[in-house]
Amino acid sequence: SLEQKVRLSVDNKNWTPGVIQIDTVGITAMRLPCKDSSPMVVQTEVRLAKTEYDSAVVVIIWYANDKTNPLYMLKNNSSHEIFCSQSQDEPVVTEHIFDPQSPCSPKTSQVYDLVSNGLNCGLIDTDLQIDSEHFTWNIPCGTSKYFGFDNPNKSHIIEWTCRDYMNENNPVGAKVEIDALSSSSEITLSSGRQVGCTVRAEHS
Repeated sequence: SLEQKVRLSVDNKNWTPGVIQIDTVGITAMRLPCKDSSPMVVQTEVRLAKTEYDSAVVVIIWYANDKTNPLYMLKNNSSHEIFCSQSQDEPVVTEHIFDPQSPCSPKTSQVYDLVSNGLNCGLIDTDLQIDSEHFTWNIPCGTSKYFGFDNPNKSHIIEWTCRDYMNENNPVGAKVEIDALSSSSEITLSSGRQVGCTVRAEHS
């Protein structure tokens, strides 16, 4: 029998490397492959259908924006340009895409504060192609972007670093665990200054 999984595409050519498990109730955010535009993030929710539907399960997909209680946001409060991506070398998550009982329900958002000087100073086509690009997000100073996983079935780990303006090479990156509130890490620039990243929940 066919697997109970679906991929997403906006052009019927380039498909998400990650899948939605339609037999697992939960919610997550995914980045859709968009070759010629800025990242597009959608949220997907698998829920049991109400009696008015002629099905047992409903899969809801919507565009992530400030009016739809986005699950994840990358926010740069530092004075350095930040680069980050989903870790690619972590084991696959085999349980739920997202636990609907966790503190990060659709009524809250996960926010990744990237701050200077410590961690507490800011808030289907037959020619199917699976997007294999290891996508890197860049967040300029003082900006924020909604975040979606390349593959929500892999561990929810973000690898991040920042531009070191006093050194040609960016510092060694660090990691945070997205679904672990208060998860944090920091890196040290060549100047000795530290830039930190922390995870918190924010009501929207």
